[in-house]
Amino acid sequence: MHVYLIGHAILTRDSGAFTEEEIFDGRLATLMLPDFVNCHDWAYTKAWRAEGEKMRLIQAHMLADWYVHFGAEYQQERVRRGWAYRSMRPATRRYWQFFAEAHALGLRDTAEPNDSVRGFAHTMLEYLVDLHLARSGTFDRYFDQCARELDKIDDETWLTAEVHALAVEGSDPDLHGVAARYKSRASRARSPEEIALLGLCSKFALALSWESVAYVRQFQETIYREVGADAVAALVDEVTHALADPSTFRWADAHYTLSVEPADQ
Repeated sequence: MHVYLIGHAILTRDSGAFTEEEIFDGRLATLMLPDFVNCHDWAYTKAWRAEGEKMRLIQAHMLADWYVHFGAEYQQERVRRGWAYRSMRPATRRYWQFFAEAHALGLRDTAEPNDSVRGFAHTMLEYLVDLHLARSGTFDRYFDQCARELDKIDDETWLTAEVHALAVEGSDPDLHGVAARYKSRASRARSPEEIALLGLCSKFALALSWESVAYVRQFQETIYREVGADAVAALVDEVTHALADPSTFRWADAHYTLSVEPADQ
């Protein structure tokens, strides 16, 4: 998994690379397209040299994911040494506990985990970014706009046209089903932080109930206290600066040189 909706929206806004209108008045669904189309491999390859407003938004999404997963420098081979992996010990220690307790509470059909320790732990850390930003109140005034914008992704005509316009490759064969489920989950949220909490419920096969949301919230709060609000805030600042000027971290130029020039020789 990756940074979720609130994280991407606010990190991109605060970078100053886009206006609020460019993100929240018609483009939020495009910013989040790699998530509900499941096309991250394509986006990592194609978004580094972004041309046009839509591809710049895809680039902003992928740079945030890259930073949290792989760190502040381009690597030809992706090595998982970003913040989420360096900070995931609190979640790692509670891996078995999370699934066992959820099952005991009747929130899951089984106590058997549906993800690896590493997959579970780094996802929990990534979603702390959304929890942190939601609790700051910075997304509150966009909450209603977000709901309207997400209506797009349940529109098969819009989604098909967007995927075609961006020349997306390797999208999920069930992309319309994935997008509809993404929209359905997010639309159930009664507050910004519940967007991410419902996403975690779905990711780890908990019932999409308010009891599950409360359970995941309590779990995330424990992780958040141990990681520390200051540590999450520092990450937010780092990613915001990275999005403001991607060339500072040599992502675009390094990726373009390494992945394109050899093929042209």
